[in-house]
Amino acid sequence: MSKSDKTRERLVESYTRLTRSMPYDQLTVSAITNDCGMSRQTFYYHFHSLYDLAVWECRRQLASTLSATKGASWVLRIAAILNILYEHKEIVQSITSSRVGRQDLDRLLKDELGLVAMRLLEDLFSGTDMPLSDRALIARFYTAGTVEIIEAWIDDGMREHPRRLGQRLEAVYINGIPGALKIFGAAEMPDAASKGLE
Repeated sequence: MSKSDKTRERLVESYTRLTRSMPYDQLTVSAITNDCGMSRQTFYYHFHSLYDLAVWECRRQLASTLSATKGASWVLRIAAILNILYEHKEIVQSITSSRVGRQDLDRLLKDELGLVAMRLLEDLFSGTDMPLSDRALIARFYTAGTVEIIEAWIDDGMREHPRRLGQRLEAVYINGIPGALKIFGAAEMPDAASKGLE
């Protein structure tokens, strides 16, 4: 790890520690630099703003997690993404507190989950002649839906445990809507609805 990355990590550690003990809107660059014994000049050499720091750390954690789970099943990769977001709840919520931050997180999740969705389709349709364009369409569908669900989960304060959310996503991915309804314990679907989903 470079000296610059070590400095960034120290700033992030202070940022994370302080977000747990004070409201985000009261957090300042001075509070962070005082906490880790660095100057404001050092902070601004590495980051443009508190928001820039939060996005950098979120990207770094997701990239590290996905690198560590490379080659793992898509289920494990989704679980890893949810866990890393949950473990860095304060940082994620500070990013999404602004419209620009939400857009940045949206793009970040779409990039990462798009790769996971393509891996899912490789697992499910290996050995078939499904055209790449069809796989890409399905991957975009699952990616958009998953990002929406994750963002709603974040908005709800991440109250549901990531393991449970991952299990529910897996049920939909693998079993489709009719199978997921059975797994979730829903009543039988009306005939008209079930025919439309077959």
